[in-house]
Amino acid sequence: MRARSAFKGPRRFPSYARPFGGSQWWNLSRPAADFILGFLDAHPDYRRYHEHTLAPDELFFQSILLGTEFAAEHEVVDDCLRFMRWPEGESHPRLLTDEDLPAMEESEALFCRKVGFALE
Repeated sequence: MRARSAFKGPRRFPSYARPFGGSQWWNLSRPAADFILGFLDAHPDYRRYHEHTLAPDELFFQSILLGTEFAAEHEVVDDCLRFMRWPEGESHPRLLTDEDLPAMEESEALFCRKVGFALE
């Protein structure tokens, strides 16, 4: 990792997008994926900016989709389609066990996160 030069000053988020953060667990529609690819072609500096970003997976795509004109033209749904159990006050979901299986089956989630058991 390179040390940032004291002469360069603080990094500034690219002015053509607003920063948005969120979960790294998401699903993309075809229009969203196409928009991201076109955006990166048009703004190669955006990728370079994130080379030294802490947790870029929680900022990179979210800022492209929510911090640009994409959100004004398309519906963006905040649903990762994953079943998770978050203990109150915790920063990470807990490990799922076989006791969670009935709730998983009743949910509309297509995926689950942090499985700690084998399905038969």
